[in-house]
Amino acid sequence: MKTGTDGVLLGAWAEGGRRILDIGTGTGLIALMMAQRFPLARVTGIDIETEACLDAEENAAASPFSPRIQILHRSLQDFGPEYDRFDCIVSNPPFFHNSMKNPDNKRCLARQADALDFASLMKGVERLLDDDGTASFIIPTDSFNDFYAEVCFSGLFLLRRCDVRTLPGKLPKRTLLTVGRNQFRPLETAVECLTDPYGNKSEWYRKITDGFYL
Repeated sequence: MKTGTDGVLLGAWAEGGRRILDIGTGTGLIALMMAQRFPLARVTGIDIETEACLDAEENAAASPFSPRIQILHRSLQDFGPEYDRFDCIVSNPPFFHNSMKNPDNKRCLARQADALDFASLMKGVERLLDDDGTASFIIPTDSFNDFYAEVCFSGLFLLRRCDVRTLPGKLPKRTLLTVGRNQFRPLETAVECLTDPYGNKSEWYRKITDGFYL
């Protein structure tokens, strides 16, 4: 899997903590970004795809953050923290429901929701999230209603929502979300754009990703 805009956006936007879990870590992009942004954090990445875990381990080992990153070949359903729960969870979850399967099985696992649907994801998040923790995600905007329903069913609350347009004047295609247990925290909303009218990186996108692009 190539580095994608969704992963970069989530890694740059998500709230952090001291114990971070990256669900479906893939090649470890978001785990590495969180380790860079939060220098006191210990990051655990889990994935069900063996080769993805090997890639993530190699990428973590080649980074200056390697002592603080652990990669585990584990499904969310079978994963439990060794000690305390996590105060930060991040995930760029599988998002294709009821669509044609990708012929590449590895890409299919990463992109199809069969192995981890929204309901299973939120059950796992509710089980693993600390009382004061937050969990952040990026999903297609047209999946928001389905995803938000599972957030509500899990007993969690929406804390932040940022809809992201690709081009000015276009409808949002991606939505960044943060959820948690604090029902009294005011909801923060925003609509942002990846590019300006001339096709250059927008000020917002440049600012949040400035520490990552060379």
